[in-house]
Amino acid sequence: MNCPNCLADIRYHVVNHGSVPPEPGDYAVCFSCGERMMFGLQGQFIGLTDETIRELPTEWQMGIERIWTVWNEKYSIRGS
Repeated sequence: MNCPNCLADIRYHVVNHGSVPPEPGDYAVCFSCGERMMFGLQGQFIGLTDETIRELPTEWQMGIERIWTVWNEKYSIRGS
């Protein structure tokens, strides 16, 4: 499985609900580029925009934001 933005291997970045392999609705944040995404019905990850995240259940929004915030604090300054 690859990030739709940077093509990094993201198979270990998935926050799923106990399902392996991921099922539709499982979400992830790419540890390489920070792309927020969700596993879709077509069996691939789909990048999420702020607008599509607002349409998700509140619990999922909070989970995605929590993971992205941790990534951002650790990795967003890479290369500086």
